[in-house]
Amino acid sequence: MNLGITLRVKGADYSGDRTSSPPEKIVNFIQRLDGVVSARYDPGSQRFAVDYDHKRTDILRILRQVEVAGQKAGRVYHPTDVQPT
Repeated sequence: MNLGITLRVKGADYSGDRTSSPPEKIVNFIQRLDGVVSARYDPGSQRFAVDYDHKRTDILRILRQVEVAGQKAGRVYHPTDVQPT
C-alpha cells in the first residue's frame, strides 16, 4: 500500500535558472530515493506531492533527500508544511 504526502520547500527559488528549476531538481532527488513511487511539483500551489511505499522508505528520509538536493545545489532547502494526502 502506498502513502502520499504534500510539502512546501522553504528556501527554494521557484523562478528557475538556466539548466533546470529548483523544483525540478528537488523532484529528481526525491525520485532517486528507494521506495518513492512518484514525485511531482504543482507550480500553482507551490507544493510537492510524493507517493511512496511506506515499507521501503518514510517521511524523514524524503525530507532528508530534499535537504541533500539543496546541499548539492549550494542552497538551503527546508521542507515545511508536510501533510498526508
